[in-house]
Amino acid sequence: MTELATPGEVVTGSFVGQTEGGKRGDLMLYRIFFDLDVKTESGDALVTLKSRQDAKFEFLVPSGVERYSACIRSHERQATEVLYHTFVGAKGMNHGKVTAEELQPVQDTVKGLRVVLSRMLEEQLYAAKRDATHLATNESTGRRTVAYSLLEASGLILISLVQVRFVKHLFDGNRRRSGGVLV
Repeated sequence: MTELATPGEVVTGSFVGQTEGGKRGDLMLYRIFFDLDVKTESGDALVTLKSRQDAKFEFLVPSGVERYSACIRSHERQATEVLYHTFVGAKGMNHGKVTAEELQPVQDTVKGLRVVLSRMLEEQLYAAKRDATHLATNESTGRRTVAYSLLEASGLILISLVQVRFVKHLFDGNRRRSGGVLV
């Protein structure tokens, strides 16, 4: 396979070999070994992997190279299937020392994130205190409602008992005056 690439880009890829096996045609993984050679048009090796069942690889496209070719060879004579995938990604990164110019935007971003984080924490504390205040208010109102309801119920029971006693007293008074017979 021959593919195009731009110098300085990172190419990543992988392959997995499969072969049919068993009586039902099940796919059996990792039974065959492969060699992978990735070379430039001039024949320079970029990646060489020997006797692998599967592999992941990565390389930086060198300057002056526009095409590269990948060759996967099987160690077996039977029919095989190879799942092969490559991705040409972003430019390679220089992992040398970071300069102050490169570090300044990161520091500014961190400072901005610190401010946002402190505001979020402050808002979270405010919300927690506000929720606690509302909860205390709701519980207090609930206790007051229960207390007033009990007071009202006891008052109604007391008035009912007084009425029962008063009516009983009226009927008892009528019996005494009429000699026990109700008039």
